[in-house]
Amino acid sequence: MKLSSRARYALRFMLEIAKHSDGITPVSLSLAAKTGGMPRRYLEQLAIGLKSAGLVRGVSGKVGGYHLTRPPAEIRIGDIVQAAIGPVSG
Repeated sequence: MKLSSRARYALRFMLEIAKHSDGITPVSLSLAAKTGGMPRRYLEQLAIGLKSAGLVRGVSGKVGGYHLTRPPAEIRIGDIVQAAIGPVSG
């Protein structure tokens, strides 16, 4: 299966949150963009879909960023792809 750029970036974004999360301090878009080699503006757009799907929770403020809403082992790749690009048939 070939994934779209949007789906690949969403997967990478979620991976960066999982890698850098300590459960207390949210992972900023800037950190995820820098360590994952992704454009920050693109991640801003992806975060909206991931929040709507209930996969991440945003924290506002100076030290704001994103937390996963459940443990990484409970998040399926299909959930992330669907949040990024919509329903997948097959």
